[in-house]
Amino acid sequence: MNGLLKKFKLIALIFLAISCVRGMPKPALWNGVTPIGEILREPKAWEGKNVKILAYYRWFDIFGEAGSGPPVTRSDVAFADITGAIYATRWENPGLSPQDTDRLFLLEAEVRVNPNGLPYLEVRRTQEVDGLPKGVVLRARLTGGVAGFSREILLAEDGTALYLDRKLNQHARAKVEAKAVEEALRQIRPLLGQELGKPVPDGFTYTIYAWEGDKIRTLTLHAESAPENVKPLREFLNELFFQTFQQGG
Repeated sequence: MNGLLKKFKLIALIFLAISCVRGMPKPALWNGVTPIGEILREPKAWEGKNVKILAYYRWFDIFGEAGSGPPVTRSDVAFADITGAIYATRWENPGLSPQDTDRLFLLEAEVRVNPNGLPYLEVRRTQEVDGLPKGVVLRARLTGGVAGFSREILLAEDGTALYLDRKLNQHARAKVEAKAVEEALRQIRPLLGQELGKPVPDGFTYTIYAWEGDKIRTLTLHAESAPENVKPLREFLNELFFQTFQQGG
């Protein structure tokens, strides 16, 4: 993805005079959280341990991220972060539906492993929170168009990317340059809290979520009517969605 970094050299010239916070976020919400991928890699090593998981509710693995059926009962539900997905049992569903798969929860649970070696969480406590999963520094959502697109990308600071097509219920994993992620954050941060352009019929809208300290702030970018000076950013986002899907798919 060398093209992504090259595009951001143009953006850097545009925003050179804008002061912004440097470095990657380290929000307090991430303290003590275990990435799901670590449990998936060594289920037996985690069996019986109490963990904190910060992950999105995924109904009955609606995007296929877990890649298997429920490990204990048919009512088990899935949770996912950028590193993987895992089922949870003994979870009291507060009435969530397939439309709620972007809601983030902090789970306190014990890791269990079923007879087939599949790990799962036995939930003790849950709390819905506002934020991004551990390691995720940027979330971008693309909606609109004649076809009614609803696509999303989560980016970690090391370049790990998770692509979701919320209309087709598909996911893909990919890798981008870590430097491109860092540069993206550097250019997006001064724009957080703004809405650039206005909605147009059948137009595309990017909604970008990023950390500012311990809080999440958003940038809304209406692609067709956004100011000319953010055109390189819009092109970067277009290429990011396209290449991440192509690489992961």
